[in-house]
Amino acid sequence: MKKYLLIVIALTFVLVSVKTFAQTNFVPGYIIKKFNGDTIKGELDDRNWESNPSKVTFRQSGGGAETTYTINEIIAFGTDEESYKQFTVDMNVGTKNINQMEPNVMPINVKDSTVFLHLLIKSDYDLYLFHDKLAVDHLYIVDHEGKAKELIHQKALIERGGGSYVAELNTFREQLIGLLNPKPSLAAKINTVLFGTTNIVRIFEKHNEEISNPNKIVRRNTPLEFDVLVGFNTINPSFSGGGNVLSLPYKFKNSFSPTIGVALTYYLPRNRKQFSIDNQLIYSSYSTVSEGSYKIDEFHNVSDLRIMASYIKMVNLLRYQYPNGLIKPFIGLGISNGFAINVDYNYYSENTVVASHSGRLPFFNEFRKYEQALVFALGANYRKFKFDLRNDRSNGVSPYSGVKSSINYYQFLIRYTIK
Repeated sequence: MKKYLLIVIALTFVLVSVKTFAQTNFVPGYIIKKFNGDTIKGELDDRNWESNPSKVTFRQSGGGAETTYTINEIIAFGTDEESYKQFTVDMNVGTKNINQMEPNVMPINVKDSTVFLHLLIKSDYDLYLFHDKLAVDHLYIVDHEGKAKELIHQKALIERGGGSYVAELNTFREQLIGLLNPKPSLAAKINTVLFGTTNIVRIFEKHNEEISNPNKIVRRNTPLEFDVLVGFNTINPSFSGGGNVLSLPYKFKNSFSPTIGVALTYYLPRNRKQFSIDNQLIYSSYSTVSEGSYKIDEFHNVSDLRIMASYIKMVNLLRYQYPNGLIKPFIGLGISNGFAINVDYNYYSENTVVASHSGRLPFFNEFRKYEQALVFALGANYRKFKFDLRNDRSNGVSPYSGVKSSINYYQFLIRYTIK
């Protein structure tokens, strides 16, 4: 049954993802027409492009007819978070994945390609990005004449004399030093920096500090969110195996205990905040007592089983969130690892023959201090708030292989995003 449930959940994720990616996502934006240079404001279908697009869909604010504009019709477009501009560039095309390289084949220099470049950061020389379909980043510096020049970084697999090695060309370092004319400390960093979009952006940020340029990096909102959370949980314990006291069909009273903690959510890049990794550090506890009395044998009864525990837990979830609308529902699946602060399981043993032999006894002689759980989450995101219903199925506190003591947690959490 559990196997089929997991298959259904996986298929649901796939079907919902396919449907969502096919939907439009109109946000406030603009286009600049090629023939008259007019800037038209309206709504742009923001596809969170992995590779730089060659066309975009646009409409007037508030709806209306949708029009698709190609690179031959507009020279720029953008949203509140990012902008693209048309350039005619030379481009070194070739994979940088060693496993995909053919021996002794150098990148091809393609001249006069008309493309939309993505603005990364403004400076005295602006930095732009073109991410191609081979998943290679091409970085361009735009000079004072408006011409875009690629920062040269190439890799090639060389086979020679029965051996092979990867040759790397790092001309981009000389280009940066020649254009930016940096101070010695920044020049030293440039001479050792590895090629990569993040690294080069940091170089430009340092350069802006040197020239007192107030321009900041131009990019989407941070993929990280930091939350505080509060809530409560109730539990459904179950025991099996071991015989006698350990295997009685206990019924427990409903009880609610507080949960507090913090969460850090990392949204996977360029997927409209649909998929994320949710990491939580929480304090959780429970306390409940059994109802009724249970007969063990002719001379002994068991009652008042009290179970109490408190944990510090690390919860890690893979979460999918529907991207459109003010209220965004989400679903998540993951694991929890808990470290016990306090565990106390005891019961009242009544001796029906000798009353003085009655008293409270420990349920286990020892307890497992490390708890693991499978976690399923369902909830919704509204502005800075997240409302989370969660079910954690844990392995409980029994350290004995023949005795199972699972704890089924049901939790309601409210989270508020601080940053």
